[in-house]
Amino acid sequence: KEKETVKFGAILGLTGNSGSLGEDTKNGIQLAIDEQNAKGGILGKKIVLDVQDSKTDGNTGVSIAKQMLESGGEKPIAIYTQSSAVSMPVKPVAEKNKTIMFAISGADKLLENSKYIFRNWANPLTAANAIVAFISDSLKVKSIGLFYCNNDYGKSMQKYVSGDCISKGIAVKFATAFDEKEGDYKSLISEYVSKNKQLECIYTVGLGGGLGSLTKQIREAGYNGKIISDI
Repeated sequence: KEKETVKFGAILGLTGNSGSLGEDTKNGIQLAIDEQNAKGGILGKKIVLDVQDSKTDGNTGVSIAKQMLESGGEKPIAIYTQSSAVSMPVKPVAEKNKTIMFAISGADKLLENSKYIFRNWANPLTAANAIVAFISDSLKVKSIGLFYCNNDYGKSMQKYVSGDCISKGIAVKFATAFDEKEGDYKSLISEYVSKNKQLECIYTVGLGGGLGSLTKQIREAGYNGKIISDI
């Protein structure tokens, strides 16, 4: 009650693979805070933003969360996390400290056994249903291959997209993971795409620079079919 400000914490990937998304998210949060402060803040107190760079790394995210919530300083009323790679390992820290966490995360189990976690993203089942409906009903494809990022988000999307495709009679020729931080996917593409030259569609799920590099290299490898990406 004695404090004059209210702190809001954000653990974002400001550098690394998802740097552009992190900057956009930071700017969006700041705009929202500025708008609310112009209306009087919260209970007459000004909202201040504490942004830390997770580098889209889970261990770094956990260290930041513990520093924000357990160091003895002014504790934020809520924290905002970006990416499943960070949100999933930070979740137990938020739960332990009874702090609300808003997460940009499509991980299937994000909300499992949680009291303080909220998803600020489409859940993977809903997203997969929409994507496969488009692939099936609008594009009319009968065969697909999947490249998915090797984290909880990618695995969740792969599970639901593959399952939906099979239920709609779309042949899943391959479903393989890629490391978003690697950057060079030529051998992976050669291994899977070259064996499936008649493949009608490739679905890619990931984030940031890794996803962009993968998509570019698929085209450079000579694949001329349809490429569908996530939200």
